[in-house]
Formats: sequence, structure tokens, C-alpha cells
Amino acid sequence: MIEPNSLAVFVAGSSRTVPGVIKQTGSGRKAMLEFDRQQLIAALQDRSGPVALTITGAFGDGQRFAGSDTITVKH
Repeated sequence: MIEPNSLAVFVAGSSRTVPGVIKQTGSGRKAMLEFDRQQLIAALQDRSGPVALTITGAFGDGQRFAGSDTITVKH
């Protein structure tokens, strides 16, 4: 299980507070994270074009994880 207080979202390398919901998917270490769209838009701070997003956190046993992707922001 993911520790909710361990989650961090990095937008272009800078940490941002973006409220999210953890949806465990079955057993093991699979989960879906959903973030508030308006909060994420605010965290992007008027950026446009390709933007790197990274999500970090920890499981209940302390093992850390990270995932990243690049999104394209269009206005």
C-alpha cells in the first residue's frame, strides 16, 4: 500500500503540492494515482509545450518509487 503523505509531484524538476487520490488496483504494488485537474493546471504555472512530470512516493514498507513522463501542454 502507498503511504499517502509520501507522494510528491515534480513539475519540470520543482516540487509542487497537488492533491491526489490513490486507487489500489488489486494486490501487490500496482496503483492508479488521480490528481485534481485544476490543481495540476495551477502547478504548471502557464508553461506550454513539453513539460516533464515526476511522481515520487513510498510504500508502507518504506520502499521508494518514482515514475515520470513528459506531457505536452496546449493553451
